Amino acid sequence: MDSEKNRLYKKQHYKLSKWKNGKGDTLELASNAELAKHGAFGWRLSIATLSGDSQYSRFNGIDRSQILLQGERVVLSIGDAEPAVKIKLNRYDKVVFSGAEQVSCQLLGCTTAKMFNVMTVANSYTHLLSIHQVSAEMPIVTNCDTLLIFSVSDALQVQISERVTAVQWHEMLKVEQPARQTITLDNRASTDLNRIIIVELFKN
Repeated sequence: MDSEKNRLYKKQHYKLSKWKNGKGDTLELASNAELAKHGAFGWRLSIATLSGDSQYSRFNGIDRSQILLQGERVVLSIGDAEPAVKIKLNRYDKVVFSGAEQVSCQLLGCTTAKMFNVMTVANSYTHLLSIHQVSAEMPIVTNCDTLLIFSVSDALQVQISERVTAVQWHEMLKVEQPARQTITLDNRASTDLNRIIIVELFKN
């Protein structure tokens, strides 16, 4: 894709890092760290693979949202107070929390789980994370600054104005200034893989 405002991320663009505790890894999908000073990010999208019960790292000043992308059931315990708030997630459920909070994760009914993760620096960005089951055409209307479309589909087509882009399974399309463009998702050719994750980023 040759537009300066839009970019298609494929699997070879993602960066994998193993956790020091050996209980998982993080696949970084995209961030704006390359545009920020000292490599710090204002926003970051990733997929965390959990291979056992684990404790999340704290990130002060970071807002977080997650979707259980793969796995049967996961329980998050959130907060320093006793008892902690427990949130049960089934596949494709979403949770929102502060990165400053203490969070632990317990896997139920599965040995591994994958979490789609959005992180934004609170004084720089806000975000909205949503997941949609799409089996037809769906227009995207948003006033966000940056839109990211992550495919959990085997046949997603994204039309932006007159250009059509195929976004394969676990590929992601970034659209800058989406309010100035006409965007339509076309997932009519999909089979049972018909979920689309939408991330809207707003500059503060």
